Amino acid sequence: MLLHTLRSTVRVLLRRKFFTAVSLFGVALTLVVLVVAAALLDHTFGPHPPEVSSGRTLGVFRATLKGTSWTRNGGAGGRLLETCARELPGAEITSFYSAQDQEVTYRDGERVPLWVKRTDGAFWRALHFRFLEGGPFTDADDAAANAVAVVNDATRRKLFGDVRAVGKELRLDGRTFTVVGVVADVPFLRAVPFADVWLPLRTARSDAESRAWVGERRAIIVARSRADLPGIREEYRRRVAAVDLSAEPQFDRLESEAETLLELGARAVSGSSPHRVGLAVAFSLALAVGFMALPALNLVNLALSRILERSSEVGVRKAFGATRWRLVLQFVTENVVLSLAGGALGVVLSAGVLSAVNRSGLVPYAQLTLNVRVLLWGFLATCAFGVLSGALPALRMSRLHPVEALQGGPR
Repeated sequence: MLLHTLRSTVRVLLRRKFFTAVSLFGVALTLVVLVVAAALLDHTFGPHPPEVSSGRTLGVFRATLKGTSWTRNGGAGGRLLETCARELPGAEITSFYSAQDQEVTYRDGERVPLWVKRTDGAFWRALHFRFLEGGPFTDADDAAANAVAVVNDATRRKLFGDVRAVGKELRLDGRTFTVVGVVADVPFLRAVPFADVWLPLRTARSDAESRAWVGERRAIIVARSRADLPGIREEYRRRVAAVDLSAEPQFDRLESEAETLLELGARAVSGSSPHRVGLAVAFSLALAVGFMALPALNLVNLALSRILERSSEVGVRKAFGATRWRLVLQFVTENVVLSLAGGALGVVLSAGVLSAVNRSGLVPYAQLTLNVRVLLWGFLATCAFGVLSGALPALRMSRLHPVEALQGGPR
Protein backbone atom coordinates (compact mmCIF):
# COMPACT_ATOMS: atom_id res chain seq x y z
CA MET A 1 0.00 0.00 0.00
CA LEU A 2 2.81 2.40 0.87
CA LEU A 3 4.52 1.83 -2.48
CA HIS A 4 1.24 2.52 -4.28
CA THR A 5 0.78 5.71 -2.22
CA LEU A 6 4.29 6.89 -3.13
CA ARG A 7 3.71 6.22 -6.83
CA SER A 8 0.44 8.15 -6.70
CA THR A 9 2.23 10.98 -4.89
CA VAL A 10 4.92 11.28 -7.56
CA ARG A 11 2.32 11.27 -10.35
CA VAL A 12 0.28 13.99 -8.62
CA LEU A 13 3.33 16.20 -8.00
CA LEU A 14 4.47 15.88 -11.61
CA ARG A 15 0.98 16.64 -12.87
CA ARG A 16 0.69 19.86 -10.87
CA LYS A 17 4.06 21.37 -11.75
CA PHE A 18 3.32 24.96 -10.67
CA PHE A 19 2.23 24.03 -7.14
CA THR A 20 5.18 21.66 -6.87
CA ALA A 21 7.71 24.28 -8.02
CA VAL A 22 6.40 26.98 -5.65
CA SER A 23 6.42 24.59 -2.69
CA LEU A 24 9.92 23.31 -3.49
CA PHE A 25 11.22 26.87 -3.76
CA GLY A 26 9.70 27.89 -0.40
CA VAL A 27 11.14 24.91 1.48
CA ALA A 28 14.56 25.10 -0.21
CA LEU A 29 14.94 28.86 0.32
CA THR A 30 14.07 28.55 4.01
CA LEU A 31 16.63 25.81 4.54
CA VAL A 32 19.30 27.76 2.62
CA VAL A 33 18.83 30.85 4.81
CA LEU A 34 18.95 28.80 8.03
CA VAL A 35 22.02 26.80 6.97
CA VAL A 36 23.95 29.86 5.79
CA ALA A 37 23.06 31.81 8.96
CA ALA A 38 24.10 28.85 11.12
CA ALA A 39 27.39 28.52 9.21
CA LEU A 40 28.16 32.21 9.76
CA LEU A 41 27.38 31.99 13.49
CA ASP A 42 29.41 28.80 13.87
CA HIS A 43 32.24 30.40 11.90
CA THR A 44 32.19 33.35 14.32
CA PHE A 45 31.61 31.75 17.72
CA GLY A 46 32.35 28.02 17.28
CA PRO A 47 35.41 26.27 18.77
CA HIS A 48 37.54 26.17 15.63
CA PRO A 49 41.33 26.50 15.30
CA PRO A 50 43.17 28.53 16.33
CA GLU A 51 40.64 29.08 19.16
CA VAL A 52 40.62 25.47 20.33
CA SER A 53 40.31 26.43 24.03
CA SER A 54 37.30 28.72 23.59
CA GLY A 55 35.26 26.72 26.11
CA ARG A 56 37.56 27.91 28.91
CA THR A 57 38.50 31.32 27.53
CA LEU A 58 37.33 34.77 28.59
CA GLY A 59 38.17 38.08 27.00
CA VAL A 60 38.33 41.73 27.98
CA PHE A 61 37.02 43.47 24.88
CA ARG A 62 35.57 46.76 26.07
CA ALA A 63 35.74 49.39 28.79
CA THR A 64 33.73 52.48 29.71
CA LEU A 65 34.64 55.52 31.78
CA LYS A 66 31.59 57.34 33.15
CA GLY A 67 31.16 60.68 34.85
CA THR A 68 28.44 63.22 35.53
CA SER A 69 28.81 64.87 32.13
CA TRP A 70 31.19 62.64 30.20
CA THR A 71 31.31 59.05 28.98
CA ARG A 72 34.18 57.41 27.13
CA ASN A 73 33.63 54.03 25.43
CA GLY A 74 36.08 51.81 23.64
CA GLY A 75 38.32 48.84 24.00
CA ALA A 76 40.44 48.25 27.06
CA GLY A 77 43.45 50.47 27.63
CA GLY A 78 46.87 49.07 28.42
CA ARG A 79 46.77 50.52 31.94
CA LEU A 80 43.46 48.78 32.66
CA LEU A 81 44.77 45.42 31.46
CA GLU A 82 48.05 45.64 33.39
CA THR A 83 46.21 46.72 36.56
CA CYS A 84 43.23 44.36 36.46
CA ALA A 85 43.85 41.44 34.08
CA ARG A 86 47.42 40.39 34.84
CA GLU A 87 47.93 37.21 36.93
CA LEU A 88 44.28 36.53 37.73
CA PRO A 89 43.82 33.47 39.99
CA GLY A 90 42.80 30.44 37.92
CA ALA A 91 44.23 31.85 34.68
CA GLU A 92 46.65 29.61 32.79
CA ILE A 93 47.56 32.08 30.02
CA THR A 94 46.81 35.80 29.74
CA SER A 95 47.56 37.63 26.51
CA PHE A 96 47.16 41.28 25.49
CA TYR A 97 46.73 42.39 21.90
CA SER A 98 45.50 45.35 19.85
CA ALA A 99 42.45 45.62 17.65
CA GLN A 100 43.43 44.99 14.04
CA ASP A 101 44.11 48.07 11.98
CA GLN A 102 44.51 48.39 8.23
CA GLU A 103 47.95 49.50 7.11
CA VAL A 104 49.62 49.65 3.71
CA THR A 105 52.82 48.25 2.28
CA TYR A 106 54.08 48.18 -1.31
CA ARG A 107 55.33 45.54 -3.67
CA ASP A 108 57.01 46.72 -6.87
CA GLY A 109 55.26 50.09 -6.44
CA GLU A 110 51.84 48.45 -6.05
CA ARG A 111 49.82 49.34 -2.96
CA VAL A 112 48.99 46.31 -0.76
CA PRO A 113 46.54 46.95 2.15
CA LEU A 114 46.98 44.59 5.10
CA TRP A 115 45.17 43.98 8.38
CA VAL A 116 47.76 44.35 11.14
CA LYS A 117 47.41 43.22 14.75
CA ARG A 118 49.95 43.76 17.52
CA THR A 119 50.25 41.07 20.19
CA ASP A 120 52.45 39.91 23.03
CA GLY A 121 54.34 36.61 23.02
CA ALA A 122 51.66 34.84 25.08
CA PHE A 123 49.20 35.30 22.20
CA TRP A 124 50.83 32.38 20.38
CA ARG A 125 50.44 30.12 23.41
CA ALA A 126 46.81 31.08 24.07
CA LEU A 127 45.86 30.38 20.44
CA HIS A 128 46.92 27.41 18.34
CA PHE A 129 47.89 28.68 14.90
CA ARG A 130 49.10 26.26 12.24
CA PHE A 131 52.58 27.38 11.22
CA LEU A 132 53.55 26.70 7.61
CA GLU A 133 57.01 28.23 8.01
CA GLY A 134 59.14 29.34 10.95
CA GLY A 135 57.51 30.08 14.29
CA PRO A 136 56.05 32.86 16.46
CA PHE A 137 57.85 35.78 17.99
CA THR A 138 58.45 35.53 21.73
CA ASP A 139 57.91 37.47 24.95
CA ALA A 140 61.53 38.60 24.65
CA ASP A 141 60.88 39.95 21.13
CA ASP A 142 57.94 41.95 22.46
CA ALA A 143 59.83 43.24 25.51
CA ALA A 144 62.69 44.44 23.27
CA ALA A 145 60.30 45.77 20.59
CA ASN A 146 62.14 43.69 17.99
CA ALA A 147 61.07 44.40 14.41
CA VAL A 148 59.81 40.89 13.63
CA ALA A 149 56.54 39.77 12.07
CA VAL A 150 54.34 36.75 11.47
CA VAL A 151 52.31 36.81 8.24
CA ASN A 152 49.51 34.65 6.92
CA ASP A 153 49.83 32.50 3.81
CA ALA A 154 47.82 34.90 1.62
CA THR A 155 50.15 37.78 2.53
CA ARG A 156 53.19 35.61 1.82
CA ARG A 157 51.89 34.96 -1.69
CA LYS A 158 50.99 38.63 -2.26
CA LEU A 159 54.37 39.99 -1.17
CA PHE A 160 56.88 37.24 -1.90
CA GLY A 161 55.22 34.85 -4.34
CA ASP A 162 55.66 31.13 -3.78
CA VAL A 163 59.15 31.33 -2.28
CA ARG A 164 59.98 30.86 1.40
CA ALA A 165 59.09 34.02 3.34
CA VAL A 166 61.01 33.52 6.61
CA GLY A 167 63.92 35.95 6.68
CA LYS A 168 62.39 38.32 4.15
CA GLU A 169 61.46 41.90 5.00
CA LEU A 170 58.31 43.99 4.73
CA ARG A 171 57.82 47.66 5.52
CA LEU A 172 54.92 48.77 7.71
CA ASP A 173 54.25 51.89 9.76
CA GLY A 174 57.53 53.43 8.64
CA ARG A 175 59.63 50.48 9.85
CA THR A 176 61.15 47.40 8.27
CA PHE A 177 60.12 44.08 9.84
CA THR A 178 61.70 40.67 9.33
CA VAL A 179 59.32 37.73 8.80
CA VAL A 180 59.88 34.97 11.37
CA GLY A 181 56.80 32.84 10.68
CA VAL A 182 53.98 32.08 8.25
CA VAL A 183 50.60 30.77 9.45
CA ALA A 184 47.55 29.38 7.70
CA ASP A 185 44.92 32.01 6.85
CA VAL A 186 42.48 32.79 9.66
CA PRO A 187 38.92 33.78 8.63
CA PHE A 188 37.87 37.41 9.05
CA LEU A 189 34.96 36.43 11.31
CA ARG A 190 37.35 35.02 13.93
CA ALA A 191 37.73 38.42 15.57
CA VAL A 192 40.38 37.51 18.15
CA PRO A 193 43.02 35.75 15.99
CA PHE A 194 42.31 37.35 12.59
CA ALA A 195 44.95 39.46 10.86
CA ASP A 196 47.18 39.45 7.80
CA VAL A 197 50.26 40.45 9.78
CA TRP A 198 51.02 40.14 13.51
CA LEU A 199 53.65 42.41 15.11
CA PRO A 200 54.99 42.68 18.68
CA LEU A 201 52.79 44.91 20.85
CA ARG A 202 55.61 47.24 21.85
CA THR A 203 56.57 48.07 18.26
CA ALA A 204 53.75 50.66 18.15
CA ARG A 205 55.00 54.19 17.44
CA SER A 206 53.41 55.62 20.60
CA ASP A 207 53.16 54.20 24.11
CA ALA A 208 50.12 56.37 24.96
CA GLU A 209 47.96 53.25 24.80
CA SER A 210 49.84 51.73 27.74
CA ARG A 211 48.78 54.66 29.98
CA ALA A 212 45.07 54.60 29.04
CA TRP A 213 42.13 53.08 30.90
CA VAL A 214 40.07 53.01 27.69
CA GLY A 215 41.83 52.39 24.40
CA GLU A 216 42.23 49.90 21.58
CA ARG A 217 43.61 46.86 23.34
CA ARG A 218 42.02 43.54 24.22
CA ALA A 219 42.88 40.58 26.44
CA ILE A 220 42.24 36.86 26.25
CA ILE A 221 42.37 34.83 29.44
CA VAL A 222 42.62 31.04 29.14
CA ALA A 223 41.54 29.40 32.40
CA ARG A 224 43.01 26.18 33.75
CA SER A 225 39.51 24.68 33.60
CA ARG A 226 35.92 25.79 33.05
CA ALA A 227 35.44 25.66 36.82
CA ASP A 228 37.85 28.59 37.18
CA LEU A 229 35.84 30.93 34.94
CA PRO A 230 33.43 32.31 37.60
CA GLY A 231 36.33 33.10 39.93
CA ILE A 232 38.24 34.89 37.16
CA ARG A 233 35.17 36.98 36.29
CA GLU A 234 34.60 37.94 39.91
CA GLU A 235 38.23 38.82 40.62
CA TYR A 236 38.45 40.97 37.47
CA ARG A 237 35.20 42.73 38.44
CA ARG A 238 36.57 43.36 41.95
CA ARG A 239 39.82 44.82 40.61
CA VAL A 240 37.98 47.12 38.19
CA ALA A 241 35.74 48.39 40.98
CA ALA A 242 38.83 49.17 43.09
CA VAL A 243 40.56 51.29 40.42
CA ASP A 244 41.56 54.75 41.65
CA LEU A 245 40.28 57.41 39.22
CA SER A 246 41.43 60.45 41.19
CA ALA A 247 43.69 61.44 38.28
CA GLU A 248 40.61 61.50 36.00
CA PRO A 249 38.39 64.16 37.66
CA GLN A 250 35.79 64.14 34.89
CA PHE A 251 35.08 60.43 35.51
CA ASP A 252 33.95 58.66 38.65
CA ARG A 253 33.29 55.11 37.45
CA LEU A 254 35.10 52.52 35.32
CA GLU A 255 33.16 49.61 33.83
CA SER A 256 34.62 46.52 32.17
CA GLU A 257 33.93 42.79 32.21
CA ALA A 258 35.72 39.55 31.53
CA GLU A 259 33.31 37.79 29.18
CA THR A 260 33.11 35.29 26.35
CA LEU A 261 32.95 36.35 22.73
CA LEU A 262 29.37 35.03 22.60
CA GLU A 263 28.41 37.23 25.55
CA LEU A 264 29.96 40.21 23.78
CA GLY A 265 27.89 39.46 20.66
CA ALA A 266 24.74 38.97 22.74
CA ARG A 267 24.95 42.59 23.93
CA ALA A 268 23.58 43.65 20.53
CA VAL A 269 20.36 41.74 21.29
CA SER A 270 19.84 42.03 25.03
CA GLY A 271 22.20 44.73 26.30
CA SER A 272 24.13 44.16 29.52
CA SER A 273 21.66 41.74 31.11
CA PRO A 274 23.40 38.96 33.08
CA HIS A 275 21.18 36.54 31.13
CA ARG A 276 22.03 38.09 27.77
CA VAL A 277 23.32 34.87 26.17
CA GLY A 278 20.15 32.97 27.06
CA LEU A 279 18.00 35.85 25.84
CA ALA A 280 19.98 36.08 22.59
CA VAL A 281 19.66 32.32 22.01
CA ALA A 282 15.92 32.44 22.75
CA PHE A 283 15.51 35.38 20.38
CA SER A 284 17.46 33.56 17.65
CA LEU A 285 15.41 30.38 18.08
CA ALA A 286 12.15 32.35 17.99
CA LEU A 287 13.35 34.11 14.84
CA ALA A 288 14.28 30.78 13.23
CA VAL A 289 10.94 29.16 14.14
CA GLY A 290 9.04 32.21 12.90
CA PHE A 291 11.01 32.21 9.68
CA MET A 292 10.30 28.50 9.13
CA ALA A 293 6.61 29.03 9.91
CA LEU A 294 6.23 31.24 6.82
CA PRO A 295 6.82 28.44 4.29
CA ALA A 296 4.74 26.14 6.50
CA LEU A 297 1.76 28.48 6.18
CA ASN A 298 2.48 28.71 2.48
CA LEU A 299 2.45 24.91 2.26
CA VAL A 300 -0.86 24.76 4.14
CA ASN A 301 -2.47 27.22 1.70
CA LEU A 302 -1.03 25.45 -1.33
CA ALA A 303 -2.06 22.05 0.03
CA LEU A 304 -5.59 23.31 0.68
CA SER A 305 -5.82 24.76 -2.85
CA ARG A 306 -4.47 21.54 -4.31
CA ILE A 307 -6.90 19.40 -2.33
CA LEU A 308 -9.89 21.62 -3.19
CA GLU A 309 -8.92 21.27 -6.83
CA ARG A 310 -9.09 17.53 -6.35
CA SER A 311 -12.42 17.48 -4.53
CA SER A 312 -13.99 15.45 -7.32
CA GLU A 313 -11.21 12.88 -6.98
CA VAL A 314 -11.86 12.76 -3.24
CA GLY A 315 -15.57 12.22 -3.85
CA VAL A 316 -14.97 9.39 -6.33
CA ARG A 317 -12.48 7.66 -4.03
CA LYS A 318 -14.85 7.94 -1.07
CA ALA A 319 -17.70 6.62 -3.19
CA PHE A 320 -15.59 3.55 -4.02
CA GLY A 321 -14.84 2.89 -0.37
CA ALA A 322 -11.65 4.84 0.41
CA THR A 323 -11.44 5.42 4.14
CA ARG A 324 -10.93 8.81 5.72
CA TRP A 325 -7.47 7.86 7.01
CA ARG A 326 -6.41 6.47 3.63
CA LEU A 327 -7.17 9.87 2.07
CA VAL A 328 -5.34 11.68 4.86
CA LEU A 329 -2.33 9.38 4.37
CA GLN A 330 -2.27 10.16 0.65
CA PHE A 331 -2.27 13.93 1.12
CA VAL A 332 0.19 13.86 4.03
CA THR A 333 2.55 11.64 2.01
CA GLU A 334 2.40 14.11 -0.86
CA ASN A 335 3.38 16.97 1.43
CA VAL A 336 6.14 15.04 3.20
CA VAL A 337 7.66 13.93 -0.12
CA LEU A 338 7.43 17.52 -1.35
CA SER A 339 9.07 18.81 1.84
CA LEU A 340 11.88 16.23 1.69
CA ALA A 341 12.52 17.03 -1.97
CA GLY A 342 12.63 20.72 -1.07
CA GLY A 343 15.00 19.91 1.79
CA ALA A 344 17.32 17.95 -0.51
CA LEU A 345 17.29 20.84 -2.97
CA GLY A 346 18.00 23.19 -0.07
CA VAL A 347 21.08 21.17 0.92
CA VAL A 348 22.45 21.34 -2.63
CA LEU A 349 21.75 25.08 -2.87
CA SER A 350 23.23 25.69 0.60
CA ALA A 351 26.45 23.94 -0.36
CA GLY A 352 26.58 26.04 -3.52
CA VAL A 353 25.95 29.31 -1.65
CA LEU A 354 28.59 28.54 1.00
CA SER A 355 31.11 27.60 -1.67
CA ALA A 356 30.34 30.81 -3.57
CA VAL A 357 30.81 32.92 -0.41
CA ASN A 358 34.14 31.18 0.30
CA ARG A 359 35.40 31.91 -3.22
CA SER A 360 33.98 35.42 -3.50
CA GLY A 361 36.17 37.12 -0.91
CA LEU A 362 33.14 38.82 0.68
CA VAL A 363 34.33 37.31 3.96
CA PRO A 364 38.14 37.24 3.76
CA TYR A 365 39.59 33.73 4.15
CA ALA A 366 36.11 32.29 4.82
CA GLN A 367 35.91 28.53 5.33
CA LEU A 368 32.14 28.15 5.65
CA THR A 369 30.93 24.54 5.77
CA LEU A 370 27.60 22.77 6.11
CA ASN A 371 26.63 22.24 9.74
CA VAL A 372 25.39 18.63 9.97
CA ARG A 373 23.47 19.24 13.19
CA VAL A 374 21.61 22.20 11.67
CA LEU A 375 20.86 20.13 8.56
CA LEU A 376 19.38 17.31 10.66
CA TRP A 377 17.23 19.72 12.67
CA GLY A 378 16.21 21.41 9.44
CA PHE A 379 15.13 18.10 7.93
CA LEU A 380 13.19 17.17 11.06
CA ALA A 381 11.44 20.54 11.05
CA THR A 382 10.75 20.15 7.33
CA CYS A 383 9.14 16.75 7.89
CA ALA A 384 7.09 18.09 10.81
CA PHE A 385 5.84 21.05 8.77
CA GLY A 386 5.15 18.69 5.88
CA VAL A 387 2.96 16.48 8.08
CA LEU A 388 1.10 19.43 9.61
CA SER A 389 0.60 21.31 6.36
CA GLY A 390 -0.77 18.16 4.72
CA ALA A 391 -2.81 16.82 7.61
CA LEU A 392 -4.88 19.92 8.41
CA PRO A 393 -6.45 20.45 4.97
CA ALA A 394 -6.62 16.68 4.37
CA LEU A 395 -8.66 16.15 7.54
CA ARG A 396 -11.01 18.91 6.44
CA MET A 397 -11.61 17.34 3.03
CA SER A 398 -11.83 13.78 4.34
CA ARG A 399 -14.89 14.73 6.41
CA LEU A 400 -16.89 15.69 3.31
CA HIS A 401 -19.75 13.52 2.13
CA PRO A 402 -18.96 11.96 -1.30
CA VAL A 403 -21.78 13.93 -2.96
CA GLU A 404 -20.57 17.22 -1.47
CA ALA A 405 -17.00 16.44 -2.58
CA LEU A 406 -18.16 15.69 -6.13
CA GLN A 407 -19.89 19.07 -6.18
CA GLY A 408 -16.56 20.84 -5.53
CA GLY A 409 -16.25 20.84 -1.77
CA PRO A 410 -17.85 23.05 0.87
CA ARG A 411 -19.57 26.19 -0.29
